[in-house]
Amino acid sequence: MQKTDELYNKAANAFESGDYEVAKKWANECLRVDKKEFRSLNLLGVLLANEGKNEAAANAYQKSLEVNPRNPQTINNLANILSKEGELEKAANLYKNAIVLDPSFITARHNLAKTALKLGRLDEAISEAAKAFEMDSTDGNALITLGNALRAKKEYEAAEEAYKIALNYPKAQKDALIELGIMKSEQKLFDEALGYFVTVLQADPNHAGSYCNISSILIDKGELSKAKGAIIKAFELDPNDAVNHINLGVLLKWEARFDEAKEAFTRAIELGDPKNAAKTNLGLLLMLFGDYEKGLELYEYRPKTGLECGAPIYDGEEMSGKTLLVYHEQGFGDTINFARLLKHPKLQNANIIFSPQEPLQELFKTSNLDMKVMAQDEIVAQNPHFDYHTNLIGLLRTLAIRADAIPQNIDYIKDDANKVDFFASKLPSGKPKIGIAWRGNKDYTGDTLRSVDAASFATLKNDAYTFVSLQKEFEAADMQLLQNELGLIDMSEHLSDFTDTSALIECLDMVITVDTSVAHLCATKGKPTWILLPSSPDWRWGIEGATTPWYSSAKLYRKAVSEEWEAVFERLKADLAQK
Repeated sequence: MQKTDELYNKAANAFESGDYEVAKKWANECLRVDKKEFRSLNLLGVLLANEGKNEAAANAYQKSLEVNPRNPQTINNLANILSKEGELEKAANLYKNAIVLDPSFITARHNLAKTALKLGRLDEAISEAAKAFEMDSTDGNALITLGNALRAKKEYEAAEEAYKIALNYPKAQKDALIELGIMKSEQKLFDEALGYFVTVLQADPNHAGSYCNISSILIDKGELSKAKGAIIKAFELDPNDAVNHINLGVLLKWEARFDEAKEAFTRAIELGDPKNAAKTNLGLLLMLFGDYEKGLELYEYRPKTGLECGAPIYDGEEMSGKTLLVYHEQGFGDTINFARLLKHPKLQNANIIFSPQEPLQELFKTSNLDMKVMAQDEIVAQNPHFDYHTNLIGLLRTLAIRADAIPQNIDYIKDDANKVDFFASKLPSGKPKIGIAWRGNKDYTGDTLRSVDAASFATLKNDAYTFVSLQKEFEAADMQLLQNELGLIDMSEHLSDFTDTSALIECLDMVITVDTSVAHLCATKGKPTWILLPSSPDWRWGIEGATTPWYSSAKLYRKAVSEEWEAVFERLKADLAQK
């Protein structure tokens, strides 16, 4: 015993001084004397884990626990290995065991909180992180985990409070600033987000992650030249960060440098592709060029939202007499566009429960689609029977939709005659009426690159037409400008949901719009719809041409990379003058 104590102490002292090779030497020497010396086995596990030898480290911890199964530190260490290997549930159970053995073991409790967060058990993560901080208020790292869990629940005010308290702890300050920046970016509060990352760089000018995050934000803001500078700096600091390659790919795609963008996304996948963002972006790029088969396969890696369902996901099974739950996943325009898939021949004998976004529910309830429309909270409360479920966009792949065979069964909208009469009474008679929409959803990533300044639309002034706004949300100054220049009629106070917008569109002769839900609604109704597209458009519009297989009544006006929107409007005005 004295010999092993002496050897273990030498190993432990060397480890504490940072001399890991000497520590390993003495730990192995101790184990040659007593192969079951559990302290040396645990220390050897720590040393092997530091070298990235996770399997060997786990083996050392397990041997240590065979001798001393009630050592909470070794249990925690083994759990750390399992967590790294993705065995999160097993890791969580081990952390809990360590806490039972030693309720004051703060590290294990904080590790449990981080693991619960990865597992999506947010309330547990919040509870354990809060307990860890209560037990040791001198360490702000638990506050970071607490903030992350609150942010995942979209409790942004509480998350911000946790992060800002963490700013008072020097060791947690940088992480708190980074998480605040990420959270503000998620909330589309881009200027605030930039401020936090700039603060990080003031303290650490070589923090590659902050340049990476700044480039992402600048791309979202449409400030591509500035984003390029941030990406270059990020690459200088960390050329093998997959996220840098993803951001580069997104930037190149907006610049219509598509082959280079493909190379960047492919390289990101090779480097690890965190959160599968490169696969998702590569899938979108392939679909833009018409390769729906490979593109949709990769697009399945996207983050998905929807209902938690016990039934199996629909994968093309025969549906005669069976019930299929279909729920929305993305934007209003996607739901309007892809609702045609509910009329696909493969689903004609199915009972369909459809759950669109709330502003679209009445539009679909009054449609001629043979289905039951339910809100998601109704589905949760009533728990209707269904045999399979799927998100709406998932049907694109399940039903093997291809670019050269787009289903055209889009005649499903039925307008409320009373609403149509109401809007008709509000509009002047005589001249042809043109609806316009110049901005999309501001929360959509890249909206600044697809939306157009109201001043560009003002150049459409033509006394031969009556112009009508289809915007529900807008800046007052934009509306005033367009009223002054075009005599634009503002109907926004009468637009409560999409049944109102649809009834108003029914009273118009044509629509000119940016790529937003209005474009899909108009084209679905068969109205002549002129759609303004940025240089890197949404995948469904393809890469070239003035027509689209999705809508026979749509005409596409594409902006080249080298162009300003003014050039596009000159072409559009010339076409309008010839009508």
